[in-house]
Amino acid sequence: MRNRSGYLAILMAEICMSALMLIANSSWAAEWWLTPSVRLGEEYNDNIILTTVSYPTVYGTLFSPRLDLGVQSDIWQVSSGAEVVRKNYSYINGLDRDDEFYTFSSQYKTERATWHLDGNLSHESVLADKTPDSDTGLSSLKRERKTSGVAPSWTWMMTERTQLQLGYQLSSVSYVDGLSVGFYDYTSRAVSASISNQLSLQDQVFATLSYSNFDVPISSFESKTTSIQGGMTHAFSDSLRTTLLAGIRETASDGIVRQCIKTEEYFIFFDGKLYGPYTRCRQFADVTVSQRDFGSLFSAKLEKQFEITRLSISLSRSLVPSGSGTPVQTETLDLLLNRPFTPMLTGILSVNAYDVRSNTANIADTNRTLYQAEPKLRWQWTEEWLIDMSLRYSHLKRSNDPTTATGSAVFLTLRYQGPRMSISR
Repeated sequence: MRNRSGYLAILMAEICMSALMLIANSSWAAEWWLTPSVRLGEEYNDNIILTTVSYPTVYGTLFSPRLDLGVQSDIWQVSSGAEVVRKNYSYINGLDRDDEFYTFSSQYKTERATWHLDGNLSHESVLADKTPDSDTGLSSLKRERKTSGVAPSWTWMMTERTQLQLGYQLSSVSYVDGLSVGFYDYTSRAVSASISNQLSLQDQVFATLSYSNFDVPISSFESKTTSIQGGMTHAFSDSLRTTLLAGIRETASDGIVRQCIKTEEYFIFFDGKLYGPYTRCRQFADVTVSQRDFGSLFSAKLEKQFEITRLSISLSRSLVPSGSGTPVQTETLDLLLNRPFTPMLTGILSVNAYDVRSNTANIADTNRTLYQAEPKLRWQWTEEWLIDMSLRYSHLKRSNDPTTATGSAVFLTLRYQGPRMSISR
């Protein structure tokens, strides 16, 4: 049975917060609301695990119900969401999965301050066909990942133009049989303090000081990072806006990092054919590291609204937690183009590039580059029903593999977004 202690702790915190706010003033008017939704889909994928050798084409089906609900008043709100994603694939054993996602959010406002408490819990499969994160492409084999997190924050309006925000984030990640493919359970903590000032209607400046701790208990590895960043947002016009952020970090890492020193080949027998060979790590070596390094951080975003087309481009470099056993420096480029053809039909193009590098010296097993492009047609059939049809192309290059993995996938998804049902009291 799956461990839901993190989910229960977050849920109890949300319930207690909601109860306290309701008890504090029973005269507050509140609105209770609920929104159901469901997705049904079909998928064709010619390389779902992004391997560099031949792999059978798979056909998949998707069923995903979701429920969002909450209660709110003029000064506070508590909401939560739950989604289950059921995917079944033809022919290949071990690809079917049931993913679960839970989110929680609460907010309380006073005249000059705002408190937030957010939480999340998920149980999902790590595979290359999902939206890229710090684990995508690290392994071609599916592994179950459990994630729980909580993030309280406090924002104070110092003046009409200046605000201070203090935040804390705690995240715990574990894997089912992860060590066999190089996934390590870890805990990540971060505290931050940000101050921003609205110079004018067009300009806002901000600065952030943060500290984070990345801990891998099984290997006694710990990494501590201190960073400072500053930036600004400028609106050139109602249709053009840019945000620039840059800074530096100092990272101290100590402990043991495992490196693959011996691999083995294996084969998959499917439909009367033998596929492979595939490669996986058979033996690891412990490498002791003790280092202090410096690096740069940045983020840039441009948003442009043309007459009927909307364009968004962002570029960033960050140091993020990873199941590889060390933090990884991730450089990301995202492009999103949205163009309505008719009131009901919209074209969407997304292009994403990810470059992932371990920041620990001489540990390169995790280094990889991933490119994805996905054109999509969206038909808003009715207010509640929409249909998405998309084609995705993926390109993955791992630093420890001389060959490149490519894959193509076609998706057809039908989504029903139920009407918001609410009761005011």
